Amino acid sequence: MGLEQFVTKLLNIKETDLQELITLEKSDESLEIKLRLKPRPTTCPLCGSKVMRIFDAHVSIPRKPLPEVMSMDEHYFPESDYDSLYCCLLMNFRTGEMVDVLPDRRKNYLMHYFSGIKKETLDYALRKSELDNVRYISMDMYEPFRDIASVYFPKALVCADSFHVMKHLTDCFRQVVLNCRRRTEDENLKYLLSKFRFVLNHNAILDNEPKYNKRLGRYLNYRNLRDMMFASFPEIQIVYELKEFYIRINNTCTLEDIPEALENAILRFADSGIEEYEPFYEMLTNWQREIINSFTLIDGKRINNSFIESKNRILEKLLYNGNGFKNFQRTRNRILYCLNRNDTYKI
Repeated sequence: MGLEQFVTKLLNIKETDLQELITLEKSDESLEIKLRLKPRPTTCPLCGSKVMRIFDAHVSIPRKPLPEVMSMDEHYFPESDYDSLYCCLLMNFRTGEMVDVLPDRRKNYLMHYFSGIKKETLDYALRKSELDNVRYISMDMYEPFRDIASVYFPKALVCADSFHVMKHLTDCFRQVVLNCRRRTEDENLKYLLSKFRFVLNHNAILDNEPKYNKRLGRYLNYRNLRDMMFASFPEIQIVYELKEFYIRINNTCTLEDIPEALENAILRFADSGIEEYEPFYEMLTNWQREIINSFTLIDGKRINNSFIESKNRILEKLLYNGNGFKNFQRTRNRILYCLNRNDTYKI
């Protein structure tokens, strides 16, 4: 059903028409109505508050049962009427279905939320609750998430998202390169580190056809440029080799060999003497067990947060399209209604 047909139904709404009215395909046009709920004046003279009342009256989506493999993430949501800058997302890793959207990611709220689930579902005879269904939890390296998992999911394996580990590594590496560029007074070296820093990327193609560089006055390919950086800044070569070493570990290790490889990586980063890498190997040490757990395979795939991050990006677009939201409960229902294929309305 398109936008104009939807508006026509709203303008002439009757109880008998309600079921047909709310049954919309989850397409781009209907997303604008369901999330924005502020019709364009040129095509929809209906008051936006009436559209919101219709939605609130018939869309109230309960949380899903906690899955065996659960992903946790947060989303920046400062406009919420709840006193929190971030909401918390829970997702079924296997199916991609959003389990729930919570108004706060802080520890106190999460304790209250999971305590409520335990109280509602506890079987006193078996001494088990719905929380015991969760066997794996994937999360970014947000400390309160791990604290909550240790209390409410003591039997579950907590897995640190590999993307966030790699991001931490590359951020530290870039800081070394940036500090070298700031420190040197040689304009040609500044030129190299600014214009050709991409040759330090993982899997950069280096053996291209040499081209004449007017500034440097010679024919050079990308490998020549990288070697010039290494010759002028030995610390860049050290941090580059360490970065590539950890990337190989992340890409090739299995659950059986990662404990030894990770221990070796921590020692090598610690012994490098590179100050900018200190936060990284401290993170590896602090999250060592969770990083090892992340090499567990579920249905042939490593446990990670890539699926929920993709949902997060869709959510960001939906919130942007909605031009800002304040009512968290309404926003939560819209998110679940739009992101979950099987979530629907009630008459």
